[in-house]
Amino acid sequence: QMMATWDLMTNAIDYMTEPMLLGCYLTIMIYWYLMDLLDVYMYYMYYMMYMNMISENNSKPEVLKYSNMQSAENHSGFSETMRQSNMNMYKYTKDEQFWHWFAGIIDGDGNFDIRNINGVQYLKTMRIKLHVRDIRMMSRMQNYTHMGRINLEKTNPYVRYNMSKYEDIKYMLNNINGLMRTKTDSFKLGCMLHNMKYIEPNYTLAPYDPYFAGLMDTDGSIMFNYNSNRIECYLEVKDNEYSTTTNLDYVMPGYTPYVTNRTKTIKGMNKMYLSKLFRFQTVKGMPTTFDYFMHNRLYCDFKFYRMSKMPAFIEMRNYKKTPYESNEYLMYSRFMTNWIKYKNPKWDKMPFVKNTRSSPIKEMKL
Repeated sequence: QMMATWDLMTNAIDYMTEPMLLGCYLTIMIYWYLMDLLDVYMYYMYYMMYMNMISENNSKPEVLKYSNMQSAENHSGFSETMRQSNMNMYKYTKDEQFWHWFAGIIDGDGNFDIRNINGVQYLKTMRIKLHVRDIRMMSRMQNYTHMGRINLEKTNPYVRYNMSKYEDIKYMLNNINGLMRTKTDSFKLGCMLHNMKYIEPNYTLAPYDPYFAGLMDTDGSIMFNYNSNRIECYLEVKDNEYSTTTNLDYVMPGYTPYVTNRTKTIKGMNKMYLSKLFRFQTVKGMPTTFDYFMHNRLYCDFKFYRMSKMPAFIEMRNYKKTPYESNEYLMYSRFMTNWIKYKNPKWDKMPFVKNTRSSPIKEMKL
């Protein structure tokens, strides 16, 4: 009888542990598969997304639905590793993530071409114009929506994404209605011409809203502040009655941007305009900035590259204080030179480059 009881206990334990072990095995397979195919930061992003998907209180793969690991000290789960993060409270579906991002792209570098023929207005085209180095963003729009066309300009290094079909424009307007925050007047008119009721957006962006990533892809900048030794995130938008109410205080939880109003003059023209500049510019806020853009990646290649290097920069930023001839300062110099060179033809004109040991000016003198 004791042996029979022992067999039952062993079978029960095997039944419980097999799904858990299989889940761990599959996780390790994905871990190493991504390590082989992707660079370390792309791997980090997809791995964290996968781990987030299988975390406690989220939807799980079938094999993990019944393997509920709990902390021995805390029945509700590990306080750090198993607890659902704040980001999950504002989780977006794949469709929502795209359209929020797309609305940010249009608010940044898009426009609605509204024509007037014989006193009748109609929305002819929704157009987005970007530099050729950002054609990947155009491809993402076209591949996801299966709408619009991409045209290269013949004489300038720019590419256009045009959406002209009535049905396509109406579908697009319906999906971004309630998300547009700066190109509001033309968007309102476009909705009216398509017999759609305009939805007022929430000008205070929710945490991890992908709309901000769309604005950063077009109008944002990832800059290096040499004097303060930090990587900063800038976003400048033209000031109008709608953009003045835009609030980015919560888009990165716990990190409030520094906001300034600016007056700018258009070169060669006697025109001035007001703009609002948002600056995420603290050393303590750099991990928070990186975390946001790993959940809402940038599709502008050189901006994504700069942001993806932030963890490595945080590790070696203190090397700036080491002696000029030290190996540590050489590592710092090479890192910052590679960071600023990527897809930047004018990288050697940056003032801080002359202070690095890998400065091309010093190499020419030698």
